[in-house]
Amino acid sequence: MLSSSFNIDEFMEKVKGHTFHEIIQTANQEATTAERMVCKHCRQGGCDPIVGYARCLKDFILYIRYGVRTRRMRHLNLAAFRQTHLDN
Repeated sequence: MLSSSFNIDEFMEKVKGHTFHEIIQTANQEATTAERMVCKHCRQGGCDPIVGYARCLKDFILYIRYGVRTRRMRHLNLAAFRQTHLDN
């Protein structure tokens, strides 16, 4: 996983400068890994940070693809990714 602390800001910092397709693929893999962790290790709950991280990653993909900024994404600095969805 790119963010060991389940932090969307940390993830975004690590994918800056990558191509449109690389960002989407990496975010999708990261979200899948996080969701698998929840399924395997969080039967009793207590995994809200991981669940929230996976949801933020999915919203980030939505932003990269279509420029849609969800409520979860409003607090993030997306300046480095603004042109990504327009160029591809």
